[in-house]
Amino acid sequence: MTVDAAAHIVALDPGLAGQAVQLLGQGWDSTAYIVAGRVFKFPKSPAAAAALTREVAILARLDGQIRMTVPRPRLWPGPVSEHPLIPGDWLLSDAYDRLSTPQKDRLAHDLATFYADLHAIDPGGMIAAGAVPVQPWAAPAAMAAAVLPHLPADLQNDARGAIAAHAALPPDPWPAVYAYCDGHGWNMAFDHDAGRLNGIYDFADSGIAPLHRDFVYGSFISTDLTRRTMGAYVALTGRQVDRDRLNILTRYHRLD
Repeated sequence: MTVDAAAHIVALDPGLAGQAVQLLGQGWDSTAYIVAGRVFKFPKSPAAAAALTREVAILARLDGQIRMTVPRPRLWPGPVSEHPLIPGDWLLSDAYDRLSTPQKDRLAHDLATFYADLHAIDPGGMIAAGAVPVQPWAAPAAMAAAVLPHLPADLQNDARGAIAAHAALPPDPWPAVYAYCDGHGWNMAFDHDAGRLNGIYDFADSGIAPLHRDFVYGSFISTDLTRRTMGAYVALTGRQVDRDRLNILTRYHRLD
């Protein structure tokens, strides 16, 4: 905690004077503190401030359109965002592996429902709320130049194969959707005692994207979770997800 952050929070809400201010986490773009069960996010740069403002507007637009519990933030001057803490902890690979089969299936169903709800929203409405195209990955030639010189010899052929496969991919067969594009376990509030997902947070990287890209990030937790989530998504929506395409995207994303 910094004195400035504590003073800033109390200046925003004098009723928090005397409450403990604890560092919750350091993200790429923002620093988060928790005070009396409330999360305050401070952007680290002008670009992060713009993203924070956009995130608040996007989450307001999502209200009532998705079933997953997500932050309902307000924007304070600064800008600083504030929302009630969603209880739960990160979901990492070792914890996922310890879940029972019914718990894994329930998690996959919850994530598939989340993606299905997001993808059913009119992208035009989300653009009006401030959503922008998600950040593109490096082009194949740039990727090769940036990555290959730093890889050991035993990984170079695999990386070249991943780059070539991505370069040969045709456009996504589905129209662009509003997508989360950050569904890894560091953005999850997971109840490990109950084996249940309580909610998802950090929508700063969400935006308009190819549909398949939304399924890439769960493999940071487990490829088994990705497989189960895709199966549940197809059952819910009838939209077919191309596993080969997703495998290529996942390999390429690791290089990116």
